[in-house]
Amino acid sequence: MHLLKLIFEHDIPLDRMEQSPDERRQATKEMTLEDFMRPVPIFSHFYISSTDLGSQEPSFGLSTHPKVEEIVEAVGRHIGREVWITSLAETGNFRDAVKLLQIGEATIAPIGTSSSEKMTVAPSNNSGEPGVVSALYDLIRDKSIVAFKEKAHHGWDLHIYSLINIYPSLFNALKPLIGDGTRLFSMNGKRIRSERLFYFETWTLDNPPHGAEEVFEDTVI
Repeated sequence: MHLLKLIFEHDIPLDRMEQSPDERRQATKEMTLEDFMRPVPIFSHFYISSTDLGSQEPSFGLSTHPKVEEIVEAVGRHIGREVWITSLAETGNFRDAVKLLQIGEATIAPIGTSSSEKMTVAPSNNSGEPGVVSALYDLIRDKSIVAFKEKAHHGWDLHIYSLINIYPSLFNALKPLIGDGTRLFSMNGKRIRSERLFYFETWTLDNPPHGAEEVFEDTVI
């Protein structure tokens, strides 16, 4: 059996993107009225992963799913951007862009269809590194969508950053995968705050923690 996970975190202030989720929560508690009155763009962070529970030992990573290419194709189709830029090429197909990426590299969908020298993110094993955060800030502010091919325990996952809330697109891309040995969970990243909760399937699959909800064929947003 395979688990697909769509982890989301919305309403992240762009000027606090370098902070961890816990740091952002604490900063929100300490906001003053002036802070609330000051307009700050907000963005969303999405994380698509998978777990293979079919072997003796679980394997973790979106790339462990047997339909990973179909998944990536569906994600790109539902996001619907015309251009995806990598360090190697420019393409109109998200699946092809992801194939070109090495682990730690990113593909970028700009708001327009023209490429730019600024459309780059330095390769990194951690998208939270200062240089990556700085590049993300500029790209997200300009309404680009950035997808990272990040290292997982047994392959790679996808992290996606967007000023536009594309959760409905990702939900609709992944939902058709339900069945045929695949279960889908939608997980609130603001509630899933530890590795134990993130990998809940290893200890409480039939009773997921608060913030992780299974998506069924009749589930609607």
